[in-house]
Amino acid sequence: MMNMIKFSIKYILRHYLSFVILMFFVIVKSILAVVAPYLSGIFIDQLIVQPSMKTIYGFAIIYALLALTQIITLYISTILHTYIYANASISLTFDVVEHMRKLPLCFYTNKDITYFTHRIQGDSNALITFVLTNALDLVSNILSIAGTIYIVIKVSKYMCIVYIIALFVYLVQYILTKKMIYSNSKTLREMESHFFSVLLSQLKHLRLIKMFNIGKIFDLRLRASYDSLYKATLNLQKIMCFFQSNQITVSSIFKVLLLIFGGIQFINGKMTIGMFSVLLTYLGLIMNSVVYFANLGQSYISAMVSYNRMVELIYLQEDCNGSEMIAHVNSISIQNLSYGYDNNLLVYNFSYIFEKGKIYCICGSNGTGKSTFSDILLGLNQIYEGKIVFNNSKDLRDLDMYKIREKLCCCISQDALLYEDTILNNILLCKENTDISIIDKLAVQIGLFHENNSNLSLDYLIDNNKENLSGGERQKISLLRSFVGNNDFIIYDEPTSYLDKSSNDFFINKLQEMKLQNKIILIITHDHTLQNYCDVCINLENYVADNS
Repeated sequence: MMNMIKFSIKYILRHYLSFVILMFFVIVKSILAVVAPYLSGIFIDQLIVQPSMKTIYGFAIIYALLALTQIITLYISTILHTYIYANASISLTFDVVEHMRKLPLCFYTNKDITYFTHRIQGDSNALITFVLTNALDLVSNILSIAGTIYIVIKVSKYMCIVYIIALFVYLVQYILTKKMIYSNSKTLREMESHFFSVLLSQLKHLRLIKMFNIGKIFDLRLRASYDSLYKATLNLQKIMCFFQSNQITVSSIFKVLLLIFGGIQFINGKMTIGMFSVLLTYLGLIMNSVVYFANLGQSYISAMVSYNRMVELIYLQEDCNGSEMIAHVNSISIQNLSYGYDNNLLVYNFSYIFEKGKIYCICGSNGTGKSTFSDILLGLNQIYEGKIVFNNSKDLRDLDMYKIREKLCCCISQDALLYEDTILNNILLCKENTDISIIDKLAVQIGLFHENNSNLSLDYLIDNNKENLSGGERQKISLLRSFVGNNDFIIYDEPTSYLDKSSNDFFINKLQEMKLQNKIILIITHDHTLQNYCDVCINLENYVADNS
């Protein structure tokens, strides 16, 4: 439990001052909850012994002040609690997402991204809710129990025996059901994430569903996922019903004992009617606190499920990334490079030196590892043997490839990598000090914008699935990134597959212009016309490994 608290509390304590103020108001609220019933008992006794308007007015003013204080305390506590919870939860989510971004790309092969999204958000909220809420409720209930027991002992010290027995029964019940609740809670959480993923796929693949009218396939997948979710929900609820039924039984026995004992004390004249009413009122407070501590075990189990799932993700090994930086990419030396996947070696013992001011073509049949080769050069795939040296001095494994990809490299994939934002922001990718008029001019030259077509502009919003753009438009937006960025090393993967002739001609002219700017340009392509404009063609089939 301590590991879970240490893991979560640091996000809450980022808002230390707000947390301290919130804790103060929680203490005030708890004290008022204990004091108010006791004052009621005193008021009843005084009214019976010496009835007067002065007594009524005096207690009326006290109650009004207590009510006002409670209202103010409730409002401030709610605002502060919401502020801390929202900010701590999103901070934890951001940290986990940042970690997930640094995992090797191969980790996500055949993985459901939607599942991870739902899992991270749900577990982050659950963890922060548990630690923050229980940090406050623990203090509140301890004060409530301590204050209540202190007053109850003054009324009748033997009442503590009943409380201890009730607490012991609750503890035994919790121990007996703990493992079952944990196991079923974890199963339910997994089923919820899976169902959310399958549900989202209904819209994610809407075009496919409509195109081939295969809604029944997705309905069956959704129904199967729902059935598993329902079964997990029902199993957990059965266990929880058993747990709560025992709580009600113990609470009822406890209440009957208190009523009998208190009633006898009152009949025998050992307790005033006011204190008897206090005893009955405190019964509710005590039971609420006892139920809280009993349910704390249940909520702890649920939170532990979230914590273990979160830790499982955080302990995943990130990309190995160096710390050294270079100002420019002047050359890239490949020394005895071998790589592949799934125990299948694709390329063996490949060596070459890429120099600035040249255009290189990487060719070969499908499956020879061309895209994998580009990923290795960019530090996106670190599963290889051999060495890759930048500028004749820096091993790729020692370099901060995140910064180098941001500052010095640009890769234009065959499948345009766009996100939900304007065309301009998709081109710039947070780059500053770029002349927008130049981008607009290049967009017209490559054929993305036309004078007689006002549908597209730099402010045009790309939707979630990029379906409001054609394949050619998506490719042109990607190419524009490479034109406006001041990159030393550029990789193009099948850059002309969706281009018309005029756009293709403009791209080739732009390549020659960038070559004169002393850039290293690699083009992965099957296009023989484009290959003719390259200075060197490297066929990876000449380095295919013999796996026999």
